[in-house]
Amino acid sequence: MDQDEVCNLKEKISPFITNEGFDLVEVKLLTFGRRKVLSVLADRSNGGITIGECAALNRKISNLFEKEPNLLEDDYLVEVSSPGLDRPLATKNDFLKTINSNLNILLNSTMKAAQGKKEKQEFDGELIEVRDENIHLNTKEGILIISLDNIKKAKQIIG
Repeated sequence: MDQDEVCNLKEKISPFITNEGFDLVEVKLLTFGRRKVLSVLADRSNGGITIGECAALNRKISNLFEKEPNLLEDDYLVEVSSPGLDRPLATKNDFLKTINSNLNILLNSTMKAAQGKKEKQEFDGELIEVRDENIHLNTKEGILIISLDNIKKAKQIIG
């Protein structure tokens, strides 16, 4: 399944999740041997989703695919879960929730860590601010201002 099909699935699933008061974090189509899984990560805007809430969302999404069977090419098992603390950070809202946390950031393109240092593509540091479409990361090399558009992957450092 290509990226366009995953985007189409996100568009179909998102209203169900939003109507229930949750945020759609990620949608993945996975294959484990012969088993195919539609993995949906959902969370509350202020954090925290219960197992019961995941089960209710799972039923709603499964019902959607029963009503519109041509949304998926094959039969998939639907799994809805919480992203946990090591969730990928993708949106401005994700970063706003992690201010004062230590993050690992992988960039789409390299940038200089500080004056005279060579360019790097990966940084660790404390997220100190989110302003406009940029994050401010306090690293051992200094404070970096990174555009959200230049972030390929970001996650909270646990421990």
